Amino acid sequence: MTDRNIQQTDGAKLRRRAEGRLAEITGTVPTPGTEADPLRLLHELQVHQVELEMQNAELRQSRNELDAALEKYSDLYDFAPVGYFTLNRAGVIRAANLTGAGLVGVERSRLIGRRFDRFVPAEKRSVFSAFLGKVFGSPAKEACEVGLLKENASELIVQFEGVAAASAEECRIVLIDITDRKRAAAALRLAKDTAESLSHAKDISETLRHAKDTAEALRLANEAADALHLAKDTAVALRLANEAAESLRYAKDTADALRLANEVAEALRYAKDTAETLRLANDAAAATARMKSQFFANMSHELRTPMAGILGMLQLALEEDLAPKPREYLETTLNSARSLLGILNDILDMAKIEAEKLAVEEIPFSPRRCITEAVDIITPEVQRKGLEITVSVADEVPDTLVGDPLRLRQVLVNLVGNAVKFTDEGKVAVSVTAAGTNSAGKSEFTFVVTDTGIGIPEDRNDQLFQVFSQVDPSHSRRYGGTGLGLAICKGLVELMGGTIACESNEGGGSRFSFTIPLAETGLECAAPAAEESFLPETITAPEEERIPRLLLAEDDSTIRHILEIMLKRSHYDLDIAEDGQKAVEMWEKGEYDLVLMDVQMPRLTGFEATQAIREMERKRGGHTPIVAMTAHARKEDEQHCLAAGMDAFISKPVVFKECLQLIGQLVRQKPSGINRQ
Repeated sequence: MTDRNIQQTDGAKLRRRAEGRLAEITGTVPTPGTEADPLRLLHELQVHQVELEMQNAELRQSRNELDAALEKYSDLYDFAPVGYFTLNRAGVIRAANLTGAGLVGVERSRLIGRRFDRFVPAEKRSVFSAFLGKVFGSPAKEACEVGLLKENASELIVQFEGVAAASAEECRIVLIDITDRKRAAAALRLAKDTAESLSHAKDISETLRHAKDTAEALRLANEAADALHLAKDTAVALRLANEAAESLRYAKDTADALRLANEVAEALRYAKDTAETLRLANDAAAATARMKSQFFANMSHELRTPMAGILGMLQLALEEDLAPKPREYLETTLNSARSLLGILNDILDMAKIEAEKLAVEEIPFSPRRCITEAVDIITPEVQRKGLEITVSVADEVPDTLVGDPLRLRQVLVNLVGNAVKFTDEGKVAVSVTAAGTNSAGKSEFTFVVTDTGIGIPEDRNDQLFQVFSQVDPSHSRRYGGTGLGLAICKGLVELMGGTIACESNEGGGSRFSFTIPLAETGLECAAPAAEESFLPETITAPEEERIPRLLLAEDDSTIRHILEIMLKRSHYDLDIAEDGQKAVEMWEKGEYDLVLMDVQMPRLTGFEATQAIREMERKRGGHTPIVAMTAHARKEDEQHCLAAGMDAFISKPVVFKECLQLIGQLVRQKPSGINRQ
C-alpha cells in the first residue's frame, strides 16, 4: 500500500511539473471541461508529451551517471593498491589489473595465457601449487606468503589471498606487496634489540630520577581527573549531536532509496543491451574461427596435393635403372622436396597452434615406445655423424600413461633432431623422470634432451621459442631450418598443459627439458604386432588364384598416373574412376577387393561415394575395404573419414611403402570372394 501511495505521489508531482512546464512554453493555463472536449483532450496530450520528455531527460541523466560509475569502478579495479589476478585450475592467467601487471613487471597484454607459477621462484612453486589446490578445494578464503619474480628487478615478498569462483573453474587471487613491511619489521626487531641493550645501561640513572618522578606523577594525576570531568560533558554533547545527525541521514536515505531504484532499473536495461552486444560479438568471433579453420584445411590441401605429384614422380624415377649421376641428382631432389614438405607442415602446425585449432588426444600409450620411435627416426643421422645416443627411462615411470603420443613424439623428434643437428662430436642423451603431481591430481613427467653441441649464448636464450627466430643467422645458413621447430614445441607442450625450458652455454652443449601432466591408468597398451612383409611379391596371388582387383577414384591426373604405375608394378589389377559418381557406377558393376577413394572429387565427393557404396552393401551384403586418400592431414580429418564408413586413411603425399603395406594388410584380411546377391 505504501509503494502504491509513493507511485501516486510521484505521478501527481510529475503531472504538476509537466503542467507548469507546458504553461511556461505556451503561456496558457488548462481550461475546464469534460474529457470528451477537444481542447481538453489536446491539453492532456500536450501534458503527456511534456511528461515523456521530462522522463527521457531524467533517464539520460541516470544513464550518464551509471556510465560514470562504471568507469570509476573500472579505474578502482585497475589502479587498486593491490594486484588482482584471475586463474584457471591449471594456474593459467585469464585476467589481471594494471597493479598486478606492475608487480610482475610484464605488460598486461602479455600476461594473458601464461602460467602464473613462472613468476614464482622454483623453490617456492610447491608452496604456490599447494595454495592453489586449497583455493579450488575450499569455499573459504585461503592465504599464503611466497616470493615473486619481477622482470629486471629484485625479488618481492607477496601475500596471496584467493577464493574460488562460483563456477569452480576459476579463482580470484589478490597480491599484496609486503616487501617493505617485512623489511620494516626486520628493522624494527633490530631497533628493539638495540633499545633493550640501551635500557640496561639506563637502569641506574632511572633509579635516581624515580623520587623526582613520583612528585610529578601526583601532579599529573590531579590534572587527569579534571580532564576526565571535561571529557564526560563533551561525550554527552557528542551523543546528542550524533542522534540529530542520524535523524537527518534517515530522511536523506529515504530519498536516496527512490533515486537508487531508478538507477538500478536503468542499469538492468543497460546490462541487457550489453549482453546482446556481447552475444553478437561472440557470434562474429565464432564465424571468424570457422573461416580460419576452413582456410587452414584448404591451404593444407592446396599445398600438399602438388607436393604429392612431385614426391610420387621422384619415387617412381628412382625405381628405374639409372646411372649414378642422374640417381644422385634425383635423390637430392627427393630429399629437398621432403624438406619442403616438412617446412609446409611446420607452418601449418604453427598457424593451427596460434589459432587454437590444434587438438590433443587422451589415449593410453607406452612412454618407452614413444621415446624409442622418436629416436629411431633420428638414428640414421646419428650414425652418419658418428655420435653416441642414449635413452634412459626412470623405474618410477609407468609402462602405460594417458595422453597424446603423436604430439609428444613430435616434440621429442624436434628436440632430438636439433640436438643431433648442432652436435658434431660427442653424444646426445634422452631421459624421462617422474616429477610429482599438479594441483589437478595428475602425475607430471619431465623429459630431458641434452647434447655436447655448440650451445647457445646466454644472452640469446630469450629468442629460442619465438616464431621464425634464429639465435644466430649464421647457424641458419650452416645448419638450415626455419626457426619454427622450438616455437611449435613450446605451443604443443603448453597445449598439453606443460612448460618447456632450456639451459645452455656457448660451446658447452644444451639441455632442453619439458614437463607435462599425464594421467596414469591400469590398462596395458597392446604390444606392437610383429612387422609383416608387405612387399608386392608377398601379396601377389598364385597363378591359379585371382589377382587382387583394385578401384582407384582420383580426379587429379598427376596423382592418378603415379598411383597407376605404382600399383601395376606391384601386380595389382587396377580400374580407374575420374570422379565420385563414376566410382560408384564402376563398383556396382565390378568386383573389387579394395577401393582407393580420394576425398575431394567432382560430381560426388569421396564421402558421398562411400555412403552410396555402403548403402548398396546393406542391401546386397558383403563389405569392400575403402581407403581414404586426402591432402587434409589433420587428426580430425582421419576421424571424419573413419566415421563416414571408410576403413583406413592415407594422407598425401603418398609414401609408396606405407601405402602398399596398408593395401596388402586390408586385402589379406578381406574374406575371399565378393558377395553379390
